[in-house]
Amino acid sequence: DSAVKTLYVHHTEDNQDAAFIYAPNLTTGDALVVSDPSTSTGTRDTCKIWQNAEEAINATALLIQSYGGHTGVKLDKNYSNTGGSTTVGHQIDSTLTHADDAGSSFIYGVASIATGGSNGASESYGGYFRGTGADTNYGLFVDTDDGAAGADIRIASSADYDDYFQIKT
Repeated sequence: DSAVKTLYVHHTEDNQDAAFIYAPNLTTGDALVVSDPSTSTGTRDTCKIWQNAEEAINATALLIQSYGGHTGVKLDKNYSNTGGSTTVGHQIDSTLTHADDAGSSFIYGVASIATGGSNGASESYGGYFRGTGADTNYGLFVDTDDGAAGADIRIASSADYDDYFQIKT
């Protein structure tokens, strides 16, 4: 039966890991590999993580914690096509629907914190962007909805949020 899953885990414990991979002697191999060499042009997700209980407000769908290595997460997106294309390396869609009028709500599409060390000379960048290789390159492109409130860009001091400059077009 082609609809039968090869691996299915039904976990009923409330505070234990459903699956755990322990690879203490790993040197140059990988602890987990998912390979999708299908040439089908149909739409599919090679890996999908669903945390779909609205009531689970303190659940995190994906947590990656890394102590070793210089890079925490690396995304290497390569695409080649004979026609024109818009290709996205990392797409984030964050939506907040406030259930009722009970206070303020805030949403961040990306929240980044870079904490440097002070043992010697160091620099910390909350965001580093580089556009290269095209006929026209942009290091940062911001597209903000027009409106009476807000601004296209606002940069504030960490010491005083009211100490800022902004660009509003």
